[in-house]
Amino acid sequence: MPTEKVAHLILSGGLGNSIYVQSQLRARYSSASSEFPNAPNLQVRVAPEPQLVVCKGIVADRVQKLRSGRSMLNWRCCRASYGTKCKVLYNPANPNHSGQRTALDTLDGKMYVTGCVNWFIKKGEPVCTDSPIVKPFLRKFIPAIRSDPCPDRIFHTSVVTSDLDTASLPLVMNPDCRKLCELTLDLSSIHLSLCKLKNRHWWQSGEKYHRIEEVIKVILGLADISFELWYAG
Repeated sequence: MPTEKVAHLILSGGLGNSIYVQSQLRARYSSASSEFPNAPNLQVRVAPEPQLVVCKGIVADRVQKLRSGRSMLNWRCCRASYGTKCKVLYNPANPNHSGQRTALDTLDGKMYVTGCVNWFIKKGEPVCTDSPIVKPFLRKFIPAIRSDPCPDRIFHTSVVTSDLDTASLPLVMNPDCRKLCELTLDLSSIHLSLCKLKNRHWWQSGEKYHRIEEVIKVILGLADISFELWYAG
């Protein structure tokens, strides 16, 4: 916040152990003539054993997690935003959809905005690491027929990232977004009887298709992100 005051600056790690770095920071921020109104009396302090403090913190955090199920530092802020590519049902009344590339879904007959990004982590916003981020999705695929009793149920999507501020994150992929990795979602182990069959009644128009509700759980690690695909809880 613009009015917040900073009282202490704690140095750790190899860089924080540098005498030169310590002296330069003290000269810049701790002097009586400091020109920083948010840090008028900033105290620069060095953590005990600064080169080991990060390692000790990770070990202590892990021990706490194993004992209580909750981390010591269970809220983190990311330096970038992360999301998955998807498509969004087109709404002509939504100004954000105007001029975007659309495509007709041949299964449900509806128009969708393609190349969209569902942002599950936004830059600078706190995220709890004790519980996963849950994102529901719908998948559609053709029904089983005699010539194809087990239709393909493997889907692919991309994880993308952006360094833009939260307010500037785009609805659709653009040059400010870059692909991070590819996710393969394999639903082949789910029996077709558990997938809802649409347009199965004689009075309903359109081709028959299966629809399945899935959940992607995003789990944050200390230095990585993992994904889990869940169905029916």
